[in-house]
Amino acid sequence: MRTAYSWMTVTVICTLCGRPWPVGGAEPGGKTAPPTAGAVVVVVAGTPIKGGKPIAGTLRTPFGVEADRAGHLYIAEFAGEQVRRLDPQGRLTTFAGTGTKGFAGDGGPASQAQFDGMHNLAVAPNGDVIIADSENHVVRKLLVRDKRVVRVAGTGRQGSAGVGGPPQKVELNRPHGVFVGPQGTLYIADSDNHRILKIEVPRR
Repeated sequence: MRTAYSWMTVTVICTLCGRPWPVGGAEPGGKTAPPTAGAVVVVVAGTPIKGGKPIAGTLRTPFGVEADRAGHLYIAEFAGEQVRRLDPQGRLTTFAGTGTKGFAGDGGPASQAQFDGMHNLAVAPNGDVIIADSENHVVRKLLVRDKRVVRVAGTGRQGSAGVGGPPQKVELNRPHGVFVGPQGTLYIADSDNHRILKIEVPRR
């Protein structure tokens, strides 16, 4: 599965480059292929230029973006307080969040969840979406199939205590980044605590 995912990624990049060589690989003659040679920048969602007509729909300060293996693009809106999803057909929908700043909805429907200043998100190997809910000092998970939101790490209280204990008992301080490894291991950039945390996430 990991190999397939890597192959898909390289295929997309090579298609953008318009070249048959691996990104950063050597061209015939020993020259290195520029990773963006022949690439074209296009807008897939949001407003192309100030005052222009939105493509797919409007976005409010998108900060984090990542695609799943089915080609859905998940977008964290910092100011919009919602997680949006762009499907392969170009349809933009709201997948989580009421659009109102707050800290509520854990365990409930994704549409009723409230966020505060999301900075980043990451797609787990099983398709769930991990969210850095920065100003709430927590990391949350969007269960895509169930369309529910649960808290993964953090108490909601700004601090630094709890390392070595359960993830939901650790205190975070404005986490800005999240990354999920191939086996589901979660890494958190606990930004204002100046540290990286690692959490072994049980498989569902």
